[in-house]
Amino acid sequence: MSQVLIVGADTMVGANWIRLAGENGKEHSHGQLVGLPVATPADHLRQIVGHTASAAKTTASPVRRVVHCGAAGANGWNIRRAENTANSSEVEKWARLCAEHHIPMTLISSDAIFTGPWMFHSESSESFCESFEAQTLRQMEAAVLAASASHLIIRTHPFGWHTRDGGMEECLETIRSQSCCQIDGTRHASPIFVNDLISIVQRAWSSGLSGTYHVAGAERVSHAQFIQRLAQTFGLNLRRMSSGGPLEARATGFASGETSLQTRKIRRAIGIPMPMLHEGLAQFARQPTAVSYVSREFAAA
Repeated sequence: MSQVLIVGADTMVGANWIRLAGENGKEHSHGQLVGLPVATPADHLRQIVGHTASAAKTTASPVRRVVHCGAAGANGWNIRRAENTANSSEVEKWARLCAEHHIPMTLISSDAIFTGPWMFHSESSESFCESFEAQTLRQMEAAVLAASASHLIIRTHPFGWHTRDGGMEECLETIRSQSCCQIDGTRHASPIFVNDLISIVQRAWSSGLSGTYHVAGAERVSHAQFIQRLAQTFGLNLRRMSSGGPLEARATGFASGETSLQTRKIRRAIGIPMPMLHEGLAQFARQPTAVSYVSREFAAA
């Protein structure tokens, strides 16, 4: 069976992609999933293709698709500055090698390339964030599409379980322990549950889409509103909150302003609505990971 390489199986999006296939108890409909660390060099693709072709005496590529779930696909509210530009040159190499072997590549990118004052940025929006991190991500996207018109860029703002030190886990632990919770009413985005993101990307593949698409939730919320609704979903109270204070000037830092995405293009292309936030949070709270996390962590409260 042909393979779908998930480069970044150690990231939130990549780990959930692998986990979701395992929970479904079947192979990925587009091929067998193979997870690779985000730091995997692009030359690894050449090795896979060359080794298989030599062993099977065929020119057909064993790799059907490559998905790069690097730091660019992390939730902009949780992303760490040091991760934003990690492996950018390798992403470009992955894109070029995929094109060389006629393999379509999907790059999971970030809504944080944008900023205000405009809301619901379309794919053609030019309200770009001028931070170094955002500029690097834009250059990365351009390099991927320059390598092949068959490649796909997905800008998004996903949330989901990852590791004990993951963004959602840290938020819940802070709320549960009644530590002072840092919230921000300035930053706005359109978050989407990672399982919904994965499902929509797979539909995009089935529809033969390429180019740039925005895949996000149907609701625009502030960081503060998201934290409040997360707490409500788990039946917790936010007793200690700290805001960033009054806004004296338009936010200019990476992921610090208005990054909500307009999703009309993807909705028209695949014919489905984007999910509401409460639907995503409800799914998030019903996952087996949530059950074990709540029973283990909250029992100690």
